[in-house]
Amino acid sequence: EMGCSDEAIALLVLAYEDAVRIKDKEGKMPLHVACQEGRSHQTLRVLLEAQHRVSTTLAGTIRIHRTPTLSADMIGRLPLHVACERNAFTKQAMELLVKADVSAKSRKDAMGRLPLSIAKAAGASKDILDILSL
Repeated sequence: EMGCSDEAIALLVLAYEDAVRIKDKEGKMPLHVACQEGRSHQTLRVLLEAQHRVSTTLAGTIRIHRTPTLSADMIGRLPLHVACERNAFTKQAMELLVKADVSAKSRKDAMGRLPLSIAKAAGASKDILDILSL
């Protein structure tokens, strides 16, 4: 686990927003880790909002970072795949992840699994399965 509170994560993101785009050695971004750990929907929102902000380079040109919810880890899992494996999220948290990138529902991981099939295998509730349905 991360070993810090949701409030501490929010403060860290505020202090160093670019950190939300950094991948670890397994290709996971903080959103992947938050999904893996079953963090609150508030933390997911903080990470998603920070990842979707536009950054300005030193040259003054604007670059838009790739949609973080479409950033796969080393084994092809999007944050939504990880959340479905965890099966510990509220309806509100899953809606937030899907709303951030609806196309993630139709993306397969490296093993060819859709988020919906992962959630079914993990025993997700009907509410969650409905959110993930294509």
